[in-house]
Amino acid sequence: MWHTGLGRMRIAVISDLHIGADDFSPAGFVDFLDHLERKHDEIILLGDIFECYFPVLPWKALAEYERFARTYRDITDRFRSPKYTLLSGNHDMVLRRARGIPSRAERGSDGYRILLSHGHEVEAAFHSALRTRLVELYMWFVYRLKRLGCPAPYEFSYARDYEWNMKDGGVAHVAAARNLVRRGYDVVVFGHTHVERHVEFGGGGTYINTGDCVQRRMYASIDLEGRECRLLEFPSRRVPVERDA
Repeated sequence: MWHTGLGRMRIAVISDLHIGADDFSPAGFVDFLDHLERKHDEIILLGDIFECYFPVLPWKALAEYERFARTYRDITDRFRSPKYTLLSGNHDMVLRRARGIPSRAERGSDGYRILLSHGHEVEAAFHSALRTRLVELYMWFVYRLKRLGCPAPYEFSYARDYEWNMKDGGVAHVAAARNLVRRGYDVVVFGHTHVERHVEFGGGGTYINTGDCVQRRMYASIDLEGRECRLLEFPSRRVPVERDA
């Protein structure tokens, strides 16, 4: 989908809600969405909206999504509004397979191009459909072991993931964003790493990582007409801008 910016002047982007996860906190989320809806014309949910990695059985991921959608209806019913655009991430990839929900979108115009992507595609583990399914099965298996009292494989996996993809603020994702800017995008927005960043490249172009909304309330605010990007934590903290040569 491509918008020219007409009638879609202000965009809010949030990511990594992981609705249904053990540590997801719904407290205050409706107030947060009220704020976004008042201030923006479109709200984009940038993937990992639901925690579908860990169903009781691997083929029950879609049922897990539907269960969480019912459990948190005061939040999830909002997402049916035309004001919301949903993208899929690696933890809710089942939505892409079953419902055709993509993992990336574009906004803006030829003079101000914005790429929005969950960001997991940057990692080698997700470079093919087979690898993606193997990762899903592996994570389901080690989580089952954790629930059975053997957490070491699960904890090891997340420690390695941190070292490879999140340490130092997600270096690989910044590099990927820089390459996308070189290919013609003015703004690149990722989620996935849970590490919020606002980077302005020395040669022009912007990278934003929206962090996460599991217990915090992080969001990017993009003014298409004014060509301005901000990264904030609700209600009022602004994330400082980094300069990267």
